[in-house]
Amino acid sequence: MIPQRYAPAINFGGVVIHAILLANRLGLSENIKKTLVIFETIANRNADSGLIFQMRENPLGTFSEAEIAAIQQRWDSAWIGTDVGEIWDRLIHDRTLKLEN
Repeated sequence: MIPQRYAPAINFGGVVIHAILLANRLGLSENIKKTLVIFETIANRNADSGLIFQMRENPLGTFSEAEIAAIQQRWDSAWIGTDVGEIWDRLIHDRTLKLEN
C-alpha cells in the first residue's frame, strides 16, 4: 500500500513527472533534488498533522510564517536564475507566458 503522504505526488504526478523530465533534460538534476526535499518536508508535515492535503486545506497551513519564508528561500535558491525559474515566474507571477501558435 502507498503511504498517504505521497497522495499529493500521485494527484499531480503527471505534471510533476513532466517537470522533472524537462528539468533533467536541461541539466538541472541538483535543482530537482533540492525541490524534492522541499516537497518531502511539506508532505511529512501534513502527514504528521493528519491533514494529508485534504480538499481545500492549505498544505502550508501547519507552517509558521518563518518556516514558509525559509521554504520560499530554498525554492528560490534552487530555481531563480534558471530557465525553469524564468518560465515559472512568467507563468505564475507575471502571467505573460502564452502558448505560441
